[in-house]
Amino acid sequence: MSRETNAKQRMVEAALALFHARGVYGTSVDAVLERSRTGKGQFSHYFKDKDGLVRAVLRHFYGNLRRGAYDKVDAIRSWSDLERWLRAFLRWQQEMECTLGCPIATIGNDLSQAQRGLRREIRDIFDWRRAFVAAFFRQQQAAGQMRKDFRPEALADFCYTITQGGLFMAKVERNSTPFEHALRIALAHLHSMRIPAKGARTRGASS
Repeated sequence: MSRETNAKQRMVEAALALFHARGVYGTSVDAVLERSRTGKGQFSHYFKDKDGLVRAVLRHFYGNLRRGAYDKVDAIRSWSDLERWLRAFLRWQQEMECTLGCPIATIGNDLSQAQRGLRREIRDIFDWRRAFVAAFFRQQQAAGQMRKDFRPEALADFCYTITQGGLFMAKVERNSTPFEHALRIALAHLHSMRIPAKGARTRGASS
């Protein structure tokens, strides 16, 4: 990696960490430069303005997400995978001592209606994540192992809203218990939609 490319990478990684902790409004360009040990000339060359930096951060995060850098589950193939994926959000929040939320939601919360391009970038990330979950429900329904009361996309929205809301509530209250309660009920609801094989009983969500 060249020195200039390394400087760009440092700025993007520094901005992601600062945006996650402070939000976009709470992070100045000078703070990014100080953390990344770079200069204003380099910033102007690579990003032009703060919106350009936010866009680079979102694309960096999305690329890492698609490569599996943030998830140990590369695909949801079983109910155990689904539960492990959902509970990973809770475990992460507990490890962070309830001090942070979702980095993309934190960035998105600071964007104005006028920043349509950046909001579209965030929607693309969320859409990809929801599709990851919807594919599992679609497979289960096609196999006759799950009721068809809801569209897979709606169930994926439900799962993703539970995780995002849980992360937010835990951060605000500095307490993961509400998230844990919501997740337990959500899992019980999802398991109730399973169609057990003949002679078998559907397992309930674990405590």
